[in-house]
Amino acid sequence: MGAFYIAQMVLGLGLVIFVHELGHFMAARWCKVTVRTFSLGFGPPLASFERNGVRYQIAAVPIGGFVSMAGEYPGDEGSGPREGLLSSKTVGQRFFVYSAGVIMNLLFALVVLPILFWVGVPFTKPILGDPAPGGAAWEAGLGAGTEVLEVNGNRVIEFSQILSEVALSPAGPVELVVRDPGADASRRVTVEPFEGSEGFKVIGVGPGSATDGGVFVREGGAAARAGIDGDDRLVGVVGQPAGLSLERQLLRAENAGEDIALVVADAEGAERTVEVDLEWRSVESRRIVGVEPLRNVVEGVRRGGPFAELVAREELEGARLVEVRGVPVRDNESLVDALLAPATGADGTPLASVVVRRDGTRVEVTDALEAHVASRPDPVAAADDLALGYDVERAVVAPSPRGAAGEAGVLPGDRVVEIDGGSIESWNDLLVAVGAANDADAESIQLTVERGPLAGVEQPVRIEFTLEPRPVQVADLGLDLERPDYVYRTSDPLEAITTGIASTRKILGDVWMALQRIVTAEISSRNIGGVVSMGFIGYHTAKEGPSKLFYFLCLLSINLALINVLPIPVLDGGHLLFLLVEKLKGTPVSERVLGYSQLVGFVMIVSLVVYVTWNDLQRWVLG
Repeated sequence: MGAFYIAQMVLGLGLVIFVHELGHFMAARWCKVTVRTFSLGFGPPLASFERNGVRYQIAAVPIGGFVSMAGEYPGDEGSGPREGLLSSKTVGQRFFVYSAGVIMNLLFALVVLPILFWVGVPFTKPILGDPAPGGAAWEAGLGAGTEVLEVNGNRVIEFSQILSEVALSPAGPVELVVRDPGADASRRVTVEPFEGSEGFKVIGVGPGSATDGGVFVREGGAAARAGIDGDDRLVGVVGQPAGLSLERQLLRAENAGEDIALVVADAEGAERTVEVDLEWRSVESRRIVGVEPLRNVVEGVRRGGPFAELVAREELEGARLVEVRGVPVRDNESLVDALLAPATGADGTPLASVVVRRDGTRVEVTDALEAHVASRPDPVAAADDLALGYDVERAVVAPSPRGAAGEAGVLPGDRVVEIDGGSIESWNDLLVAVGAANDADAESIQLTVERGPLAGVEQPVRIEFTLEPRPVQVADLGLDLERPDYVYRTSDPLEAITTGIASTRKILGDVWMALQRIVTAEISSRNIGGVVSMGFIGYHTAKEGPSKLFYFLCLLSINLALINVLPIPVLDGGHLLFLLVEKLKGTPVSERVLGYSQLVGFVMIVSLVVYVTWNDLQRWVLG
């Protein structure tokens, strides 16, 4: 089956190149220019035939194509009649021949996109998952299940459009039109994007899951053996707060490292509870001790409320949140558990909430915390108003389930002070020490921890452990939540045409803006992809069906049109630029200038191909 999709991908990419070169070919024939070769690819031909004086071929290097015409370059007149030479044609005719490839690529999109929108194209709905704590979407209060309808006035019909609209938006805030889960009416939200990797602006969101709880059950996996099938819907996870998204409930349960009880509903809506025994598998060969730093450093607080007042007094942001209502805080999930716990002890005394500032000062924030919890609809929402980050200044650790440290007896809140006799002060020291032990192929590691209040011990005590590092172990439930996929169709052919034209214009504008920002270094050039990227994306879109593959080919065709029209020698745009110069000065560009420019253009294109291929290899193979 994989070979079938690869074949579709290869034929699809070849179709886009064929359309481009067909434009040149038809324009040349229209203008009575002698065509010598019509080639898909460069280099030595793999297959060819000749008809009516034209050699048609498929060449070995599949990064483009060409149409060879008589009189295309100085000294290339050959022995044919002069009226068949490209150089004998008017500037307007030559302009038409060189621009015809770009025109055909745009016509391809303008014709095919409306057909696709009328037939239907599979997309992932623009529904958000849990926002990244501290990100722009989190700051704006957008939660899992929120549907995005518009970004800066531009309608979005698939999730990836949210990312692209935000990434290429002008400076300043981004306005979203969203519909909250279960709501009928939409609302407007202003979001302040952050600058992410490679220069793109981001708001810290990922795609959500299907709103009906639909699941994908892997054959032979733990969930399938427990009796769950693809017709079931996930309702919730036993023991997890109902206010959390289903993705987060599953993640919390899996991270606990214990078997899971799921509440599922069958096709008729009848609910049942299913016990699932987790499977464990190694995800990489590198041996580790199986710990991560505590995630209890307050990195962000949502605007408004008592928490924000604490930030204003510099008593919370940047501090470690150690304990809330007597429950140690190790990450956002333990904070949720703490706020779900009773607020007072058995004698009715309020339980303290403690933070430790970076200078070691302990601060109680009980009153402000309880006031904030009271102002929120539920404790889960109150906990999510804090964005907690990793404490990398110390080596206070949380063991992973099934990890070497946890099975040896290391507890959450233990502070690593020595590894193999070497002093450990920070998380980076721990990583270096474990890496050195790995490099030395050490069978075991001597770990010394200081156990204190975070691990439930009043008086600190030092404990030594002998660990045997092992590969990372992850829980496998054999079940994934389905993506919110759907088929987008327009209501009538006229809407399909208008939507297709609007989409073509929008894609052209976005590609042009991205190229501008790459030239001005606002966006990293590492974002440029080549034939390897096209192959990988084409393969995966082919797996989603012919309409999705043709949608991708339309995007590719528009990109090819715009890139080819750039005024770079060797490309169509370079020829068009020289024709404009010829029109203005009344004589052709000199052979010397043309020759040197073609050489420079060739070097530029080859260098670009090498660069984008290296980008592709890092992105898809090495990364």
